[in-house]
Amino acid sequence: MKKLLTILLLTSLTGCGDVIEKASDIIDILNKPSKKQIVQHLGSANCLKEYYDYWDYSSNKAFATSSDESCGWSGSHHETIEAAKKEAVEYCEQNRKGGTPCKVVDVNGRWL
Repeated sequence: MKKLLTILLLTSLTGCGDVIEKASDIIDILNKPSKKQIVQHLGSANCLKEYYDYWDYSSNKAFATSSDESCGWSGSHHETIEAAKKEAVEYCEQNRKGGTPCKVVDVNGRWL
């Protein structure tokens, strides 16, 4: 309901031309996970800043972590999600000091 009201308000303020783009941005902001949710999924607050940086990118993005609290991510410059996943794991592996190999835990803002 909150999202619908926000979209309706936005429509009345901006006109119909930009509504879909603006509504998408607002929905992303409303769906942004809390610090508690991120720590719960990542296992620690070590990569919290990186996750918030990652969140601001649009589609074709991925976030990877390891059990040693290393992380890596890729933004929206990829043509495919597979390329984004590969880059996220590669960056995570560059930071990994031990622990399990890095794996993708989030794709396009959705936990796996």
